[in-house]
Amino acid sequence: MENIPKDWAIKLTDKKVNKSVNLRERDEYEFYFDGDDEDIAERFYIEVSRSISSLNEEKENIPGSFRLKQNYPNPFNPVTIIEYELPIQSDIKIEVFDILGRLATTLVDERKSAGFHSVQFNARNFSSGAYFYRIKAGDFVQIKSMMVIK
Repeated sequence: MENIPKDWAIKLTDKKVNKSVNLRERDEYEFYFDGDDEDIAERFYIEVSRSISSLNEEKENIPGSFRLKQNYPNPFNPVTIIEYELPIQSDIKIEVFDILGRLATTLVDERKSAGFHSVQFNARNFSSGAYFYRIKAGDFVQIKSMMVIK
């Protein structure tokens, strides 16, 4: 039980007598076996669950909508950060395009969990100029511009 987070509940339930014990408060439970129980393994079960406070904290760390943020710094030389938000687990793709709309590079192409994410773009091998970056996550698509200055 030492691997279970401290704020999670651990409850032992005795179905025969309909009694539950919080194992965080007590580490033992006394019961009586009268020999008539056909399957004692079915009599007890342990329930491990997240507390309401940890569930609320997790919900607070999940954005309410898809969002692609402006890169920073911008303009940049040669590295910038692109942040994005996913309200649900999604297959996403983040690509960089030159001013003519040609694909320059793909930064992310994978399934990501719901939450706040970022990716670093290193433009060391790119020319100075304007570029666009696009996120695709399901039906959501958003494009922003950025400037490389060398």
